[in-house]
Amino acid sequence: MTKIKIGSFNTWDHKEKTGELETRSSVFADHIIDECFDIIGTQEMTYQYQNKLINKLINYNFYGKHRLFNIFFKHISYNENNSIITNKKVLFHKTYRLPFIPRNFKDLKKAINKSHWSLVPRIATVVVIEIDNKSICMINTHLDYKLDSVKKIQISFLKKIISKYCTKYPLILTGDFNMQKEDNNFQILESYLKKLGISRVKIDERTWGNETNGETLDHIFIPSSWKILKKGVISDESISNISDHRMIFVECNIK
Repeated sequence: MTKIKIGSFNTWDHKEKTGELETRSSVFADHIIDECFDIIGTQEMTYQYQNKLINKLINYNFYGKHRLFNIFFKHISYNENNSIITNKKVLFHKTYRLPFIPRNFKDLKKAINKSHWSLVPRIATVVVIEIDNKSICMINTHLDYKLDSVKKIQISFLKKIISKYCTKYPLILTGDFNMQKEDNNFQILESYLKKLGISRVKIDERTWGNETNGETLDHIFIPSSWKILKKGVISDESISNISDHRMIFVECNIK
């Protein structure tokens, strides 16, 4: 039986944390190696953070373009990517742009509000890996955090990407969806995936914020036929202190 260990983590490399980047990237890299992850979807990964990890994870490769694509913008703080990190053979990879501009003036005004700016490009990274002669597709994304109307059109576009690959490969979907399982848009996505034989890994602990005010915004979906061996939020104190999100994981047998 083939096992696979999957992770998802919003690394949160914001300006106020830059001075701690060496320590934080070391903790994350050590955890990936020590826990023998096969593939990890990341969100908010900057060039600086990724370069630190590349030097530490010599047996892993990184896939996915940044939001602004152009290398001349690489030092802009919000030019993040949804990098997928894996030590498996990669057969294919691609980055898709998601729609991110509101379709009405009212929401556009909310998106460019100075204190809650959300008008930034959103992307989805796709890789097809080979593990024990099996080909598996993984999609990793990070959706808008503010407007339900924008999330709705992003989910609609994401469904098109999913439909492109799910007929060819067993499909994994990871990301910071900025939605809890009760949200209407999220339930639409979950229902769509369920019809395709892809189920949410039931991790209901808080993945962002604290136990009192936190929310479960990060999710992993896997084929319904796979047997889950372990799942949850990484509770190790060292890694829980390197981001405003907590890393989630699932280990399972591939059927």
